Amino acid sequence: MLGLVPFSGFIEKDKDERSLNLVITRTEKSKDSYSSTETISLRENVLRYSKSFSGKLKSKPAVNKSMRLTQEETGEVFLKFKQSGLYLNVTSPKRNEFKIPYSSLSADLVIFAQANERYEIQLYDIASELQKTEEYKKIEMLQAWLLLKFPK
Repeated sequence: MLGLVPFSGFIEKDKDERSLNLVITRTEKSKDSYSSTETISLRENVLRYSKSFSGKLKSKPAVNKSMRLTQEETGEVFLKFKQSGLYLNVTSPKRNEFKIPYSSLSADLVIFAQANERYEIQLYDIASELQKTEEYKKIEMLQAWLLLKFPK
């Protein structure tokens, strides 16, 4: 008779299921249109950062960084998130009728803080308007704090 191992035997017991994904896109719509997209993600203790460009800025080199965090450092990230007051589910209406030229900004933050605890914030507006909102200011502060984690 074959000895069968229960499926749960294949699951890492200490696997950290928490994750974070933050994407901020800045767009300039004019005769010299361009956009830049910054992404920060944290999954299974690996923090990743990327920045890409398109349009007028497409010749700029993309940036890609990653680093492994300790369990303690990963815990600090989620504690910082909790302290930031971003335990929210917010979606701003997506508008497409901006008068050209304009600068727009979108911020998408998705966090799985623990089992069955998911938060999603999706913001999009004219840059000057979005930058005034409390949610965007908190997202910017979280982004700046996460970027400090990467060595220079």
